[in-house]
Amino acid sequence: MASEPYSDDPSTSGYPTIDKERLQKISEDVDNMGMQLAIHAIGDKTLDMLIEIYSRLRGRRHRIEHASMVRDDQLERLRMLRPVLVLQPHFVVTDWWARERLGEKKRSKWLYRFRDFTRNDIPIALSTNAPVEPLNPWKTIYVAVTRRSFGEAPYCEETEEHSFTLEETLHYYTIGSAYALLEEDLLGSLDVGKYADFIVVDKDPFETDVKNWKRSKS
Repeated sequence: MASEPYSDDPSTSGYPTIDKERLQKISEDVDNMGMQLAIHAIGDKTLDMLIEIYSRLRGRRHRIEHASMVRDDQLERLRMLRPVLVLQPHFVVTDWWARERLGEKKRSKWLYRFRDFTRNDIPIALSTNAPVEPLNPWKTIYVAVTRRSFGEAPYCEETEEHSFTLEETLHYYTIGSAYALLEEDLLGSLDVGKYADFIVVDKDPFETDVKNWKRSKS
């Protein structure tokens, strides 16, 4: 399946910030040095390019940042390739314009497919994407669980199947993020031999109304 132009501007499909040949060369060099790649892909056209490049690499656990729009055929390729997808749940509410850009019925179902990633055993991690998005992690957690903002809910009903539970969200925000950083032996959980890397909050999120999570203090 091929990528298609924007629904609200059929003259364009967006544009890459780097050409494929140059990105391929950089990626191979990084891979050969034993380093990890973390490349941004918001649209499916860019994701096509990254999947092809990553499939030629032999090295470390490489990352794809955002993975905002993923087609069904790409989902299968990601399942086989298993890069780490670093996701920003707050995009669900700040990208309120995305449905119009992609077409309400045709492609909006491919936006922020968090649950589909986990169903297909694709490694994921969560982040805020600050300073573009709010630094407060509880706002990110709120959206991951509810698929809503604290005010409007642009297309919650259409995507609520991709909501995570609070426990799942905290898992991907901690253990998932440590895995994405190649530091799961040091971070992500409170285990013997790992760093004592934790925060103390003034409210138990499991005993607190979700609307009050953003007021949590650490």
